[in-house]
Amino acid sequence: MDMMHNLLMAVIVALIGVFVKELLPYIQKEKERALLELRQTKWAWAAEIVDTVVRAVEQTVSDQLHGEGKKDEAVKWIRKLTYSAGIQLTDDQISAMIEAAVRAMNQENSAVVHELPSAIGFVPDKEDAE
Repeated sequence: MDMMHNLLMAVIVALIGVFVKELLPYIQKEKERALLELRQTKWAWAAEIVDTVVRAVEQTVSDQLHGEGKKDEAVKWIRKLTYSAGIQLTDDQISAMIEAAVRAMNQENSAVVHELPSAIGFVPDKEDAE
């Protein structure tokens, strides 16, 4: 009976060892996946914050500030909002994200300007085309 008990314990310990050996890499892989997803989510939040701030600054201070003044105002708000969201961005990251948001906003505005006439049924006269 004692030998049977020892054999059963050895089998259980071996099974636990195999289970843990297989489980640890899975847990590590899931941890890495979760961290990557978290980083991607934080970058998405940061991009959303930057895009929103750039659009807000453009709409609210465009008469008072220009160029670097607008950028400084945007940076101030981006820092405040990303800090409160627990997102850390470097100056270079903020600048690059602002430039991307401005470029995207300008491309959207350009598309609207080019598409609007045809969208409302405007057909230019020969004089308008010249």
